[in-house]
Amino acid sequence: TTMHGYGLFSRIIPDKDLLVYQAFMATTSVMILALAAVVGQQRRASADLQTAHNELEVRVEQRTEALRREVVERAQAEAALARSRAELAAMFDSISDAIVYADAGRRIAMVNPSFTGIFGYSAEEVKGRTTEFLYPNRGAFEEMGRRRYHVQGAVESGAYEMEYRRKDGSIFPAESTGTPVRDSRGETLGFISLHRDVTERKRRQEELRGLNRTLAALTHSSQAMIR
Repeated sequence: TTMHGYGLFSRIIPDKDLLVYQAFMATTSVMILALAAVVGQQRRASADLQTAHNELEVRVEQRTEALRREVVERAQAEAALARSRAELAAMFDSISDAIVYADAGRRIAMVNPSFTGIFGYSAEEVKGRTTEFLYPNRGAFEEMGRRRYHVQGAVESGAYEMEYRRKDGSIFPAESTGTPVRDSRGETLGFISLHRDVTERKRRQEELRGLNRTLAALTHSSQAMIR
């Protein structure tokens, strides 16, 4: 046995009990140290978690603002595109000459209202058809294909006069111009052409030529009479 304490507070602890007591105290100390370490880790983890949470909130706010700006910019771009389309449609519809847009195979995709007034066909009647029926004969259609409306090589440019056929079968003269429509890679998407009915202009020109012939004849007769 072993004596522990002094005076009235002294007590005798058997050696075996002393060993148990020391083991208990050592275990308790280890547990206290381990608990302190766990508490410290939890505090650090909590601090790290709060920091991560704060950073996440900042990132969310930044992303939200970026998305907001993106939505606003997209809405503005869509509004501008819609406005441009409306302006283009207004110009397309208001032009007094016939406009024909055909794909690379010369199949009609779009016409303007003036086309109906000049050729007599509605847009629904011509959509998807090749432009051959607008020419007086197949030979004229093929010739213009070789010269202007093809996807291989260079094409002729500038205005030209051509005869066309109306829905009622009548043939009329027109002044035309056409050009390929190409994408950013230079590939031909189709062709757009503009056609102006010059029937009245041709009639006036013929009348003028007739008047000039008459005037020339009268002048010649007057000179003959003077002689």
